[in-house]
Amino acid sequence: MADQNAGKHLRGRSLKSDAGEEVEKETDNIGVQVASSSRPRREKKKQWPPRSPPQSPPPTKKTVQSSSVQNEEKSDVKEEFHPTIEVISGSGVDGPVYLQVEDDIGDDIGDDECPEGTTEEGGSGDHASGCHSFATEDALAPQKNPQRKGRSKGQDWQHVCSLDSEEMFQKWKHDSEQKITPGRWAKKRMNETKLSVKRYFHCSVIGCKAELTVMYPNYSEKVEVLHNGKAHFHPPNQKKWGLSSEAKQEVRRLWESGVQKPRYIRASLEKLGLGDCTVVQLRNFLERLKKRNKLPTPTLPINSLEEWCAEHSITKPTAALDGDVDRVYVFDHHTDARSRQFRFILSSKRLMKFAAQASTLSVDASHRMKWFGAPVLFVGVSDVNGMFFPVMFAVISHETADNYLQMLTVLKKCVEASSGTAFQPSCVIGNGDPNVADAVKSVFPSAARRMCWLQVKKELSALLKPIDKEIRDALEKDVGVLRLSCDQKQFELAAKLMLEKWRGLLPSSDLPGRFEERFVKLHPEWYEGFDVASQSSNRGLMHAVNAVKNRHTLRERLPPERYLTLAQELVLEWSCGVSEIGQLEHSITPDTELVSDTYQLQTDEKTMVDIDSAIYVPVGDQRAATVKEVEAFEKKMGGEVKSFDEFVEARMSLWKVVDTGDKSDISHMRCSCPKFFSAKLCEHILAIGSALGLVTLPPPTLESDQCASEGKRKRGRPSKKKSETVNMVVDMDCSDMRAFIETGAFTIE
Repeated sequence: MADQNAGKHLRGRSLKSDAGEEVEKETDNIGVQVASSSRPRREKKKQWPPRSPPQSPPPTKKTVQSSSVQNEEKSDVKEEFHPTIEVISGSGVDGPVYLQVEDDIGDDIGDDECPEGTTEEGGSGDHASGCHSFATEDALAPQKNPQRKGRSKGQDWQHVCSLDSEEMFQKWKHDSEQKITPGRWAKKRMNETKLSVKRYFHCSVIGCKAELTVMYPNYSEKVEVLHNGKAHFHPPNQKKWGLSSEAKQEVRRLWESGVQKPRYIRASLEKLGLGDCTVVQLRNFLERLKKRNKLPTPTLPINSLEEWCAEHSITKPTAALDGDVDRVYVFDHHTDARSRQFRFILSSKRLMKFAAQASTLSVDASHRMKWFGAPVLFVGVSDVNGMFFPVMFAVISHETADNYLQMLTVLKKCVEASSGTAFQPSCVIGNGDPNVADAVKSVFPSAARRMCWLQVKKELSALLKPIDKEIRDALEKDVGVLRLSCDQKQFELAAKLMLEKWRGLLPSSDLPGRFEERFVKLHPEWYEGFDVASQSSNRGLMHAVNAVKNRHTLRERLPPERYLTLAQELVLEWSCGVSEIGQLEHSITPDTELVSDTYQLQTDEKTMVDIDSAIYVPVGDQRAATVKEVEAFEKKMGGEVKSFDEFVEARMSLWKVVDTGDKSDISHMRCSCPKFFSAKLCEHILAIGSALGLVTLPPPTLESDQCASEGKRKRGRPSKKKSETVNMVVDMDCSDMRAFIETGAFTIE
């Protein structure tokens, strides 16, 4: 028995027992030469040539030979023997290695494990006397392979205690953690062998190197605890690892109440002074909470919602007699307990009357704000300057065409009842939902259904994401030029040429076909010239949604009474804000920068061409536009181009100003420059209106005089200045049109 245990290998070393039996293991390019025995050795193929052991002094630690091995071999011992092997090397020199096998020790280690007092790195430790020794020869100083990194020094594990069960170890571990507070024993890794299972723990304090090894022998219920002998290092002002116990308790409370967004939870922790954490830490902690404690799916009490909506309905007799126009009512609601569907709409009489002035209507559902899984809908109106005013708050459990149709029908009836006039907006802006498009077509048949440019940009970014960055930037630039199309004919021509260019750049990609199907055939109503009077995006509505979202009041799992009360307060703020404004703006007021650009254009001595109710303005450094250039421009815009790049060059060579009225009001003028599409007014229209006597520009400011005296404005953005309102007087009675007007150096031909 002893010979078998002693003859087993230890990490690639060759051991020889007293009986002369030899066991050899070959590992990692290291040749092992074993001492000769009485039995002749059989010759083997020389895979690695043996090396003669170097001469070295004897080891410093002497061993005492014992005859217990022979006695154990002769006698029949019924007790099972579990040896513990320790490697004791010489004092820093090469030479023989002595292996000690101890009979009685509390920490039994198998032959396939790292011995007590050593680690897998090959460290050594001290044992008591009374052991068996076996002398072998080992090449402790082999030639190092320069391609492999040397092994680091192992840890010296010291036996701490021996416990009878796992429960006692957990109690010991808890008591030990109380002494090393704020640290704790965190799991590091686990190692399974034939004779035992080892679990390694380390101190959770950053920088502390104290570690534990817990051994679970397979042949016993005892638990052996070892320590690496390193003291705990806990600086007093060092940042703690992870979330504090107070922060975890608050996060659990918020999570159980329905607040499950990391940024919202972090904002709440900062108010309590517990914000010393990151969003990543909160996200990881919430993931663990979800796995351990799965909350039941909350259900909306339909009966409570029905009772509240009926109590605050606009159809009640007392609502008609109420003189408070800012009071918030439920203008429409529907609940179905069997199908779990619901819908309610909140607004006030003042908001409905205010909406009658607008010609642009915006409708969008925010899926980032939900109540029991139902998205929140915002409906608002915009003026000519792009200012957005929300007028209706709604929650719809199912985004169907019937729900959108009912919502827009209620909006139209209530606006007409409050204002006494017909409500027919000229444009409705949305996100391209076909249900909304069908509802708009039924309720407002003459309104233009426009797709929000921001939604197009978002979908386009996802569509172009797999493509190389350089090509992606070029394609996005092409789409930006396509967006500046003035009418449907120009949009179709530009889209056709652009797709031909894309198919040449990406012959094996389906991107051109997908773009054509989505943004040219199905939803082409996103370019600027689709409806010049309205804005091309729902930017104002998105700002209003973000403002509501950042308040963190309309939470997803609030009871109906509390949620609807908070929604009432929100709509009341909208109504009071509208009462301060009074009327929507129907005229565009130019700012100081635009007036300065107009004076600069007048002093540049540029000559414009007037042909067929259209005035062509030279671009950039060009001083004059000729009739031939205008004819070539119109031919290329009509389709006589061979490539998209040629079309873009022609499109940006002249600015075309068209008067859709009788040339008596600049509000009917449209320009093809990018500034007009964003601000609905530009320096070209102001300069032409001033030349024709349709508008009176305010007196030039000091900055305008400097620009006129210096000539062409310098490159770069002008310095930031205070915004000033400039009053512009429009002559509505001026009806005469002079084909050739000369005012100073500004000429129209």
